[in-house]
Amino acid sequence: MNKKLIPFLTLGVIAPLVACSTGNENSSSNSIQSNTSLESENQSSATEYSFSDIDFKILTPNGAPTGVFYPYFDNDKFESVDQPTLVSAQFLNPNKEYDVLVFDSLNGMNLIKNKGAKYKLARLLTKGNFFLMSLNGDSDSDAPISASSNILSFGEGGTPDKIFKKLYPELTEQIDYVSGVEMVYDLVLSNEHMYQGKQIDYVLLAEPYVSRIMENTTSKDYNPSLMNYKYNLQEKWYETTGMEGFPQAGLFISDEFYTNNTSKVNTLLNDIEVTLDYLVSDYTKAESYYQNLGNQTEQADKLGLSYSDITYTQKEGKNLIGYAKNEPDIKEYYEIMDLGEVDESLFIDGYFSK
Repeated sequence: MNKKLIPFLTLGVIAPLVACSTGNENSSSNSIQSNTSLESENQSSATEYSFSDIDFKILTPNGAPTGVFYPYFDNDKFESVDQPTLVSAQFLNPNKEYDVLVFDSLNGMNLIKNKGAKYKLARLLTKGNFFLMSLNGDSDSDAPISASSNILSFGEGGTPDKIFKKLYPELTEQIDYVSGVEMVYDLVLSNEHMYQGKQIDYVLLAEPYVSRIMENTTSKDYNPSLMNYKYNLQEKWYETTGMEGFPQAGLFISDEFYTNNTSKVNTLLNDIEVTLDYLVSDYTKAESYYQNLGNQTEQADKLGLSYSDITYTQKEGKNLIGYAKNEPDIKEYYEIMDLGEVDESLFIDGYFSK
């Protein structure tokens, strides 16, 4: 399942896909205050649903997006990989191996528009799960960050970077970057908090890594006493733009598969609507699928996301992972970010009329 593919091409900037939060959690000294939520995302479906048995190939990066596909965990047609670059390479593979890819939605669309990738965006799966965390005990979200403070982030030029710079343009000169969120996570757990000779004061992290740290779900040695939530980027995004969430992980369908297997595509999209509903409103329905993969460590190794991660991030309707039960408006996002007109040819038919 968790295969390490050898890409034939490595492409530019790859945004991480470790999936946003628009939930209704209660605030406390050791929990995240919810985004202002206009969604009713805490009502479970009254009837059971029978998932399909896929016979086409799906590839996703490890992390939050894998949770969407829990009914397929025991199907060898579903694969997850530990680097997003392994997925991006498949967009332009002349010997197409996968019918469905999961990737950063905006970068995937750029690969279609600028590189001629033969895929279309069918649905958004996550809509933001980013938090700026203090490593120096600073828990006052109203106090400005000192100009002498150092910030470590990931995915330069990708979605988390663009959102952070849009919300906090005054901090852009204080950021150092690593290639992936796991490197930021490892720095936090190192208890040294040093990067290239600099003492790091703040880190940009994504779920489920934030909850792993705050819930102490790792055996690594670290001191959580100075770790505090500084900025909830989803909350700030809503306050600034009025928009709930932003485009993050997207589901891409190959042109050929979409044309020749419309009914299978529709069935897949129906399955995903249900899993997103369950993950937001009744995540316990996914438990048995995770248990089939082994213990929590084995689950995380295979998928980048264990059932304990789901439990911590999704309990009480928090949806800290930001599963996109209700999709963000891509056209509104383009307008806010001054990206010009949305090219509707990059999407499956009917995307904007559903």
